[in-house]
Amino acid sequence: SGHHKGAAKIQVYVRDLANNHTYRVSVSSSGKPQNASVLSGFNQYSDLSPDGSAVVFDSNATNLAKDLTGSHTEVFSHSLAAGGKTTLISATPTGKPADNDSFYPATSSGASVTVFDSFADNLASPWAPVENAYAYGSSPGAAMIADVAPDGSPRVAELDSELLQHVAISADGQAMGFVSGAYNLVAGDYGGVDNVFVRRISP
Repeated sequence: SGHHKGAAKIQVYVRDLANNHTYRVSVSSSGKPQNASVLSGFNQYSDLSPDGSAVVFDSNATNLAKDLTGSHTEVFSHSLAAGGKTTLISATPTGKPADNDSFYPATSSGASVTVFDSFADNLASPWAPVENAYAYGSSPGAAMIADVAPDGSPRVAELDSELLQHVAISADGQAMGFVSGAYNLVAGDYGGVDNVFVRRISP
């Protein structure tokens, strides 16, 4: 707590209602506060896991993980357990940051699965034009693209150039909801409008 040189003016906090205490959670694993929030004109977004064990948030900070440049918004998870590890969620299988903006995260209990929207094309395949809905944690250390055709092939192009949607995840991390205008995600969809879809991540 207290003022830290280089810290961003905006930070993410959690209020412990049982113990009447407020914690800053937009910090590195070593406890240093984020040195940037998100770009001007946008709001930093965060989500508390249903069991209260972790917080996920988006940020343009460069001091929360390795290899960050601040040129893109990334998604992070911070554990509320003792020691408070912060993990880059919008990461490639080799741990590199997303190469475009990732945002609006939501997480399940235990932060076992975190979902988010992203314009990045280096996180997983099959990538499709414009932003995709991702689930991180459904496969160990990797993100999965959720908005795909039933056979796993890429969806067709979106109707909207920017959905900027809030992807949702169930508390048990087994299903996620998202919006798409693609007509090849389910049978019998002939396109022309955006629809809400549910993707089951676990059987």
